[in-house]
Amino acid sequence: MRLYHTSNQLIIEHIPEMGDKNTITLPAIVRKKGSSANYKDGTLEVRIPKNIDMQFSEIDVTEIL
Repeated sequence: MRLYHTSNQLIIEHIPEMGDKNTITLPAIVRKKGSSANYKDGTLEVRIPKNIDMQFSEIDVTEIL
């Protein structure tokens, strides 16, 4: 099994078969560090902390006449 993530997706490889790849879209933007995973009694638990520092960029809107 191999786990890795982007800022908004969790990727799980080689489960249930070798060569399989599952991508899960996360409900929030997450941080790069601080993740952990445990596998016990057939259950995989993955913890990834949310990124609280959301940066916003303003977009200029121009009116086309």
